[in-house]
Amino acid sequence: MTNNNEKYIEKIKKLLALAKSTNPNEAAIAMNQAIKLMVKHNISNKDVELSEIEEHVSKHAPSNAEKPPRYFSILVSIITSAFGVRAYFTWENNKRKVSFYGLRERPQLAAYTFDVLSVQLVKARKEFLSQQNGNCKKITKINRADAFCVGWVNGVYQLIEDFAMTDEELNLLAEYRKTKDLSPAKVRDAKKCNGSDSSQFIGYLQGKTAQLNHGVSNSGYSPSLIGVK
Repeated sequence: MTNNNEKYIEKIKKLLALAKSTNPNEAAIAMNQAIKLMVKHNISNKDVELSEIEEHVSKHAPSNAEKPPRYFSILVSIITSAFGVRAYFTWENNKRKVSFYGLRERPQLAAYTFDVLSVQLVKARKEFLSQQNGNCKKITKINRADAFCVGWVNGVYQLIEDFAMTDEELNLLAEYRKTKDLSPAKVRDAKKCNGSDSSQFIGYLQGKTAQLNHGVSNSGYSPSLIGVK
């Protein structure tokens, strides 16, 4: 979408808002002007609807691997479910990031919460690794830590409620995704090893100490992260 189109779309959105006026004459004039602008600049209703979608990119991520680990993907799914958004992996300054997109303030809140949880997950992983027996092979420690992280994010998932989106919102996000040149993400599963099951359970118990609360503000849905222990 060109900058000019964005400018005209903003004008159209304002006119469409005026078209909801209780003054019939004012509403009719605004609607006629909006239609004329749309025809003149070849702007469709779908273009106007898609312009409502916002994107916010995370500042942190639990891994910078080219092939993200499974727990990274699970954490993204948890956040998109909790905030009623969608997301895709991206790269920024040679670091793995996640771009969340959706309506109103939701993507910004989702990206912020993802950042907070990512920092806490990385810290928990380091602490878990520091507690492993020094005689353990490096690969065994890594596999156990991956299993721990899978458990941790699954523990967090037990604390949230999925945000119920309308069919219209789901369809709009699906249409927006089509405007992006995205390919399916390939993730790396945690490899089974001696102690991986117990490591995952330990992570699960720690993940359940996260506190995710949902609230509603005047502007709509406003989930907030109270704290992660």
